[in-house]
Amino acid sequence: MERKITEHDGKKYRVLDGSSSDSLYFFDRGIVKLKEDKYEDAYIDFTQAININPSFGMAYVNRAIAHKYLDKIQESFNDLAKALELDPLNTQALYNRGYMFGQQSKFEESKSHMDAILKIEPQSGKALYVRGMAKINMEDHEGACKDWKRAIELGYEDIDGVIEKHCNS
Repeated sequence: MERKITEHDGKKYRVLDGSSSDSLYFFDRGIVKLKEDKYEDAYIDFTQAININPSFGMAYVNRAIAHKYLDKIQESFNDLAKALELDPLNTQALYNRGYMFGQQSKFEESKSHMDAILKIEPQSGKALYVRGMAKINMEDHEGACKDWKRAIELGYEDIDGVIEKHCNS
């Protein structure tokens, strides 16, 4: 089966030509639909990929993202839990789940997910950034500032000026 390239907003995405029995076809198509903000269509494609291959962890992660944008938070958590059941070291599932915990003011859960990512990928600037957000909300200002400064050293940008806002030095 041959892959062709489609383009959206100047970015190229792979899409398979062909088979309705190929989970990658639906997965790639779902990715394009996520990028186009077509969340219901993306959800349908990721569901089809999962129906074809129930062990396709990244399809669960991306369907969780579609669920999140469709305000189906519990379904999103369920899909992320399934992705982690299939692969406990799936950093994208850990990140999305931890980020969502933070949005729900469950900062300890958010921090523990970012800790898990940093054990796998110690250079993850985005995990350090989110862990810093959890820490600042848990009143650990020193720990938050340390995480954010390390994230910037790793090339992660200071989003919304958090260091200037929360850190004295």
